[in-house]
Amino acid sequence: MPVPKIELHVHLEATVRPATLLAIARRNGEKLPADTVEGLTELYKFTDFKHFLDVWVLTTNCLRTADDFRQVVVDYAAEAASFGAIYVEGIFSPPERFLRGVSWDTIFNGYADGAAEAFERHGVTFRFTPDMWRRCPIDLAEECAGEMVRFRDRGVVGLGIGGYVPASD
Repeated sequence: MPVPKIELHVHLEATVRPATLLAIARRNGEKLPADTVEGLTELYKFTDFKHFLDVWVLTTNCLRTADDFRQVVVDYAAEAASFGAIYVEGIFSPPERFLRGVSWDTIFNGYADGAAEAFERHGVTFRFTPDMWRRCPIDLAEECAGEMVRFRDRGVVGLGIGGYVPASD
């Protein structure tokens, strides 16, 4: 019998596979630099951290609906369960989506609904540590933190900070 595993640090937007990204982008009318799974697979061959972040931005910009966020969690739960994970703490970045017109409720409810479905379908418990980018405007950071607290009973267990900082900073 496999030993149960936990995963304490996974960026959920970075778990989106090329086929899923293509489907979500088409559903939401987003343009991608490739229009095939093979083309997107090539794009996922990261050359450095900056390239990873560029693809991450491309991916996150496609996420628009609660169903998109739910799907990200449920799809990753299937993968995590395949390697024996029973608990995952996922990171996602709500301020960027909010600035692109997606409501806090859509983002947080989508992820929380995904967690409920992930447990039901795959036996994986999800908790969340949403993050903000370094130098996020204070008013936006405070608003986002308030939303995180509002969803503490639906799986939010922490607050993170991330993003690319050039060496000159």
